[in-house]
Parts: sequence; structure tokens; C-alpha cells
Amino acid sequence: MTDWVRKLKLLKDRKRIAALGLWGLVVVYLFAFFPTTAFFELSPGPDLTELLPLESGSVYEQQLALTGEAWLRRIEIRFGAIAPDASGMVDVAFYANGTKLQDWSVPVSKISDSGYTSFSFGRTVPIRPEDAPGFTIQPRFDRESSAALWTSGGGDRFFSNGNRIAGKTAAYRLGGLDAANRKKTLPLFAVPFLILLGVAVLTFDPTRVKGYQLILVFVVLITALRLISTEVFQKIDSAPTMNWDALRERGAARVMETIDPITIWEGHVDANKMGFTSLEFFITSGQSELLEVQLIGEKDHAVYYDQVITGEDFFETPYPGRASVSLNAADAIGLEGGYFPDIQYILYITNADTERPLEIEVLQDGNGTRTPHIFLHRDSYNGYRFAVAVILFVFGAFAAAVFFNRGAAFTPERFFLFAAVPLVFSYFLILPTFCVDDAYFHYSSGYHWANLLIGDGDHAWLVRDTDAHYYGNNAEGLLLYPSGQIYMIEIKNAAKFGFGGEMRNYRYVTDSLSSYSPLSYFPQVPGYALGRLLNLNGFFTARMARLMMILTYLFACYHAIRIVPIGKSVFALTALLPRALYACSSISYDGVVLVVGFCWVANVLRLAYDSGSKKAWAETIVWTALAGAVKGGSALLLLPIVLAIPNRKAKRTLWIMASIVAVGLLSFFVFNPAILSGSHFQLGMGDDGKLTASFAFTDPIRFLNMAWNTYRATGILSFIEAAGSKLCWTEKTIPDLMILALFLIIGTQSLLERDAVRIRWILRAASGAVVGLSLILTPIMVLKETPVGAPVIRGLLGRYYFTLLPLIFVLFKRRSNDLDVASIDLGRVRAIRQLCYRSFLIVSIACFFVMFRLYITR
Repeated sequence: MTDWVRKLKLLKDRKRIAALGLWGLVVVYLFAFFPTTAFFELSPGPDLTELLPLESGSVYEQQLALTGEAWLRRIEIRFGAIAPDASGMVDVAFYANGTKLQDWSVPVSKISDSGYTSFSFGRTVPIRPEDAPGFTIQPRFDRESSAALWTSGGGDRFFSNGNRIAGKTAAYRLGGLDAANRKKTLPLFAVPFLILLGVAVLTFDPTRVKGYQLILVFVVLITALRLISTEVFQKIDSAPTMNWDALRERGAARVMETIDPITIWEGHVDANKMGFTSLEFFITSGQSELLEVQLIGEKDHAVYYDQVITGEDFFETPYPGRASVSLNAADAIGLEGGYFPDIQYILYITNADTERPLEIEVLQDGNGTRTPHIFLHRDSYNGYRFAVAVILFVFGAFAAAVFFNRGAAFTPERFFLFAAVPLVFSYFLILPTFCVDDAYFHYSSGYHWANLLIGDGDHAWLVRDTDAHYYGNNAEGLLLYPSGQIYMIEIKNAAKFGFGGEMRNYRYVTDSLSSYSPLSYFPQVPGYALGRLLNLNGFFTARMARLMMILTYLFACYHAIRIVPIGKSVFALTALLPRALYACSSISYDGVVLVVGFCWVANVLRLAYDSGSKKAWAETIVWTALAGAVKGGSALLLLPIVLAIPNRKAKRTLWIMASIVAVGLLSFFVFNPAILSGSHFQLGMGDDGKLTASFAFTDPIRFLNMAWNTYRATGILSFIEAAGSKLCWTEKTIPDLMILALFLIIGTQSLLERDAVRIRWILRAASGAVVGLSLILTPIMVLKETPVGAPVIRGLLGRYYFTLLPLIFVLFKRRSNDLDVASIDLGRVRAIRQLCYRSFLIVSIACFFVMFRLYITR
């Protein structure tokens, strides 16, 4: 201790105060907040009124009266009047949705006679009122022994051997957290963690590691583990439910079919490469209450389930007029491991009622194939392992990045690779194959161009049958909102998806997408083609396409940051915003638009300071052609930036400008003939009752007024959304405050860091012109989504403005004259850059975990 005190005194006064305050915060957290948040009593024990004698062998059931979602850690039950010589066991079991989640067997000698006896769960159990939670008590006395259970009045949820004991409720209480208390306790975990993380990252120097820094890092990891275990692990659903309506083939419809009295109904069930513990189908309430259900393997003809089900076994559902029937693996015939195997089944339902009919809900496609509308449950899905794997990957990737960059000068492009590689592959790891709203369009269109690439032009719009099955049955209905259900299918069962198969039609694209050039998917097309040539299954073929997009993003953005003469840090940080990481990890053309926009603007800015370079001019021409070809030439909204090129010290700058504009327009006309025809996409005609792009030119005053009303209503939120507050198109994913923090860091870097060259006034003017024109022209593209007479423009998404962000930050960069450039303090520049980089990295990791928490716990 003396040595630590001596070292502490060597610190400067402000460091000493900060260290003492930090350790005081840690002590308060560990010894004050930690015990109080470990358990929180949900419900106090009811007023005790009388003792109910317990009979050996009898089963006593108590339903839990919950008013909201809760996370249970223990159940406490009040026994009493236990005889001194009592011996035997007391069995307690906890149920939800009719499934046993945990049981305990406790010797009678260990049951408390004067207080509550606690039964703790092995892990935190998330429970909702609709799960019908409850517990059972079954005493097993060895001889004539006596024991009783305290009860209270005012309840009717207590049962004994199936017979309700009116007016009685067992004396119990629950330990855990409910939703309200979780919201109150979250800051107690999050605030110390963020403070510790910030101090640890901002002060850590891997080249000169000190003892107190290592201890600080250790405390950060312990606190992070506590935060994650509370806010992630306790909310992971251990038994996600698969809705077959979401997994059906395209074109199927839900209908009701009538089963007449003493009639057998036959339907097909595909386990969808997933073993399950229970199968649930839906019937109309108030009809036949006597069924015989059989589940038989379609190929092996083995009988897996054969039971008579009465109305007492029906379950209420949230759907009006609907009841559900559940087939549990516990009642199955000859199952090993407690799961129905992942095979195809024939489901026989016999209406054994002699008078009343029965209606069952089925899915019916255009070929007449009938499939019951079912839910599949799998109790053993272990999302905890996946969560641990992701968390270890993130920390491990950044630890490796720190190790391999020790002592290196962190230039903007080097920092981009340092941060982008772990972050983008973390997004790649947690995002399912299809994670944007129109992924099925892009999947079909990209696959079409891959067919042409490998020489299969006669079957351009065909896909392998196994790819269509994987996409249609496993991803399409769940693509918009990633959840534990998707992880259960895609990660746990990835290797089980089939290979090869016959080719089948899969042209699920709009006319506008079918007319897009292959350059809109140029990184992903080789991925599809490589998957085809290597005979990879649909799961890995789609991920190969995403991997190619990620590699293109890393290379292209690194190149753009390296060549741009001003705002290098602005470009590096903007390319790391959640929107960029998400778009470049998805099956879409948005990642291509982002990459092309970044590289094109960077090349034009390079020409503005080196217009005599033929290499820079040639590369700019290439990126200009791509800008006119991808996504209907939407990137050409940035074209006015070429006004920044004229330089009095360089010759032929006007010719360079003219060549760039000409190539961009030529590329637009060559690769987008359908758009120019006036029948497709942004500039095309709208549906009945919708505006068209021509409205902006025929009635410009009204159009500008609508645009003003739209921007006034959204304001800064449009740019917050552009950075990534809403992912999966329109889902609120990352809090606005986190995005604002990222913007603040980029703005600070832009204002305080000085470039090696002077920013000319014409560059600011050109950047302002691009931003202004984009704010006016972008709403024109979505007029076809706006009803006639609407006061605002509909369908205007923040992601349309993402490529404007670097130019907006360049507009606010400090103006440096020649004297300022000559007297730049390089040490100060590096210090500011390091502070902004580390702060940005902290918030970026926090954004990732917020998104991951939403997905894994849903």
C-alpha cells in the first residue's frame, strides 16, 4: 500500500483528484449499487390468512399474477406447521406456456418453518404475462408427516389437483426485476461504465503501460461484463417462436378450411431445418372440442405424435375468435433428446366430434399445396453463446488492432483501417443475410447479373432451387427486423442448407431495378458468381456477396482518405458512421452509392489542388462514369463540386471540368435509358392519386413550399437519420444522442484540425452549391410516393443525404492563411486527432452494442 501511495503522490494534482474520484465511483458502484440491483423484490408476500395442509402426492398449482414483463431470479414460498420429524422431499417446478423451465427437489428438513424458502433459477428467466407463468408444489413424505402452505385471501389462482380452491392464493413472492425498475437501474450500470471506458481509452498508451492503467482496464472489463449480463443476457429469449406465416413461400395466403364431423384433414409441415420442441396450430373458437392429432414422418412414415385433444387443452390466443392447439415433444413417441427432428411431416387432424365442424387456419399457395399456419418453438436455442461470441470478437478484434499499431503514427487512413475492420466485420457478423426492406429485389437483380457473368445468359433470371428455398423459406418474412428467430435459423443451422438443385424462376424485382446497370452491384456480382462456381449453398453464397462489398468498402474508402488533400479526418470518421457500416454490410446498392460518392468527391478535391495531374484526372473520369451509372445516376447530384477545380496556377482546367461533366452525363444516358423514358423510378410517373416529378417544374412555388414544410418538420433529424439512427430503412435503432455525439466529434475535428493546404473560397462555394441543390432536387425523386394534395413530401429518407455529410463538415472547417499553414503545431494536431479518434471509437462501439442488444433480445 505504501508503494501505491508513493506513486499516487507523484501524479500531478489534477490527475490525483481524478484518480481518487474515479476509484471512489468504482467503490460506490461495487458496494452500493451492485447488491441492490442484483435482486429486486417484485411482489411482497400477501397478507397471510390461514394454513393449507399439504397432502403427500398431491400437486398444488399457483399461477403468477404479473402485470408486465419481468426477469425472475428466484421464487420464495412460505411454508409452515412442519412437523419436527417430517422427512421426504418437496418438488417445486416452474412453468411458462405449458413448458417446464426449471424444477427443484428440496428435503423437507431444509424447508423453513418460520419464513420464506427460496428457489433460485440457474439463470435469469424473462417472463411476460401472456406466457401464463406459474409453479407447482408436490410434497412426497416418507411417512405420516405434516406440513402446510400459507395462503391469503382475495385470489382465485390457486389449484389443487386440478380443482380450484376459491378465494385462496399461495403465499409467495418473486425476486428479480420488472421493466420499470430495469429502466431505473440501467443508469446505475451505464454511467460508471461509460466514465470508466472513456478514461481508460483516452489515457491508455500501449507503448507505455502503467500499473494503474492495467487495473483500470480490468475494472472496465468487470463493469462491462456486469452491464452486459444485466442488459443483454437477461433479456435473450431462450425459446424463440417461429411463425410459419413469415417463413412461407412467396404467394401463399392464409385461409380457413372446414373439417366436417368425423373427417380427417391432411396437411404438410416442413421443419425448415430446425428441430423443435413444440408445434402450435390455430383453430376457430367455439366449435368442435374433440380432436385426434397425428404427426407422421413423410419419408420414414414413423409416427411421432398421436394424441386425443379436448377443449380443455386449447389455449387462448391474442387473435379474436382463435384458439391454439400445441403438440409438445414431451408427449411424442420415441423421441431422443426432447426434439422433433428437422424433417418433413404429414399432419393428420381428425374432427372426432359427431356434430360440430372445425375450422383450421392454413397457408395455401397457387399450386394448391396446403400447409397449416403453425408456430414452432425451440426451447434450447442458446443465444447466450452467440452473444458471448460476438462480444469476444469485438473486444478481441480491437485488442489485436491496438497490438499491431503500437507506436505507429495514426494518420487518418491508418485509423480508418484500425477502426473499420473490427467494426464492419462486427456488423457483418450480427446482421442476417437480408437486413434491408427491399433486399429481395437486390438479391434477385444481383443474382441475375452473376448469371450473365458466368456465361449463363439463357437463364439470367433463374436461381438454384436451393437458393430460392433458403431465401423464400428462411429469410424473406423476417428480413426487416433482425431478432433471435433469425439467428436461430441462420447461425445455428447454416450448414444444413442444401447445395445445388435445379434452376427456377426468381425474378422478384421492380421494373426500375431490372433496368439498373450491373455497375450498381459490381462488388456483389462476383460474390454470387464465386458462390455458384464453388457450389456454395444459399447461406454462404449470399454472404460471399456481402463480403465482396465489405472488401470494396475498405479498399475504396481507404484510398479516398489517402488521396483527399483536405478534411482527411472528416472523410475517415464519416466513413465509420453506423449508416456506412450498415449499408456496406447489406445486400443492396446503397453501399455502392456510398463508395462511389466518397471516391468521386475525394478525386475532384484532389484535382482542385493538383489539376495538372493526368493520373488524378484519369481516375476522376473513371469514378465519374461510375457515378452516372449506379442507382440511376443519383450520385450526379454532387456534380457541381467540379466548380472547385479551377486553379490559376494550372492550365486547361476548364477543359478538365468539361470532360468530367460530359463523361458523367454520357454515363447517365447510356446506363439509365429506362429512367429517361419517363416510366420508371424517381423521374417516372406515379401511381393513381400520386404526384409525379414534373410537378416540381409545373408548380415550383407549391413544390418548394412542400419541401420547406418537410424539412421544417424533420430538421436535423434527417441528417441524424442519414448517419444511422434508423437502420433497416426506417426502424429506430440507435438513440439520436449517440448520433449527435458522433457529429459533435466530427465537427470538433473539422474545426480544430488544420490542413496542410489552404481551403479556397471557391471550394466552400462549390460545396455549398452541392448541398443546396441536393436539398432541392432530392425531394423531386420521391414525389411519386406523395399523394396529391399532401402538405409535405412523403418517403424522404435521411439515407439519401449521407454523401453530403463530408461536404457539410468541410464547409465549417477553419480558414487558414499561408502564415497559419507555415506555423502549424504538429504536436497539437496529433493530440487533437488522437482525442477525437478515441472518443469516436468509444461512441461507435456503444452504438454497435445498442444495436446488437436490440437484435439479440428481440
